[in-house]
Amino acid sequence: PRYAEIRRQYQDYLADLLRMAGREGAEASAAAVIGLETRLADAQWSQVQLRDVEKSYNPYAVADADRLMPGFDWQAWLAAAGLPEPERLIISQPSYFEALAAMLEETPLVTWKDYLRVRRIDDYAPLLSRAFVQRHFEFNEGVLTGAIELRPRWKRALQQVEFVMAEVLGQAYVERHFPPAATRRMDELVANLLRAFGESIDELEWMGTDTRG
Repeated sequence: PRYAEIRRQYQDYLADLLRMAGREGAEASAAAVIGLETRLADAQWSQVQLRDVEKSYNPYAVADADRLMPGFDWQAWLAAAGLPEPERLIISQPSYFEALAAMLEETPLVTWKDYLRVRRIDDYAPLLSRAFVQRHFEFNEGVLTGAIELRPRWKRALQQVEFVMAEVLGQAYVERHFPPAATRRMDELVANLLRAFGESIDELEWMGTDTRG
């Protein structure tokens, strides 16, 4: 119950995104999306259940996955993702996929389209026009985290560059500031540390020989 107001504001946020994107009947569409997202959330396992490694390790052949989730073409999905068909899939939450199969059957296609539409708009809102940027900030940072001021544009731009190019920038940084000689020094340092730890362990009288090994 303490999240009721946040849920209300979330629905208003989704309706605003859809409306700004030109969706007619944005309020009704947002309400339908909230209903679908609630069903998706209810079907998911709890954090406690997910920590059970054995329970969440469920190998399925693709044919068995088809039977688990009828109405979903796994072969088409794998092909569209550019993935070869594997010998097996690991499905951590089988009951979720069973529930999802029912949702695919029962939920109108227009609701799925609105769900995917609003998720995409929300993802790209920080990169769109001022109205989208501001509305995204008001809910995602204002309502959810309590932020009161949108960060300067240059800081947001820098974060976006780091997000999409972190690996490439890291490689350029290493080439400029971490030459091979520095790598050798670090390798030597780590080797010395391991040697020192080994010597200190060998001197522990309370530790047995098998443990030291």
